Amino acid sequence: MQVDDLKEKLAAQEEELAIKNEDANKLISVVGAEQEKVSKEKAIANDEQKKVAVIAEDVGQKQKVCSIELAKAEPALIAAKAALDTLNKV
Repeated sequence: MQVDDLKEKLAAQEEELAIKNEDANKLISVVGAEQEKVSKEKAIANDEQKKVAVIAEDVGQKQKVCSIELAKAEPALIAAKAALDTLNKV
């Protein structure tokens, strides 16, 4: 009798183990798919980050050029204002 009880318990445990293995395999499949999706999203984000870095560099260079041009133009503006003030006083 004791052997029969152990056989029944073993059979029940084997069924439970088979179900758990099947669930684990499904979970592994889902995790794999999600991991692939995350990898693709990360690649897209890295590409966007590279594009943003290029744009930022371009903007920085343009800002530098504009600052130089402004520095060159400011004395002419000041001189023009002084000339205008002179004309207004006459």
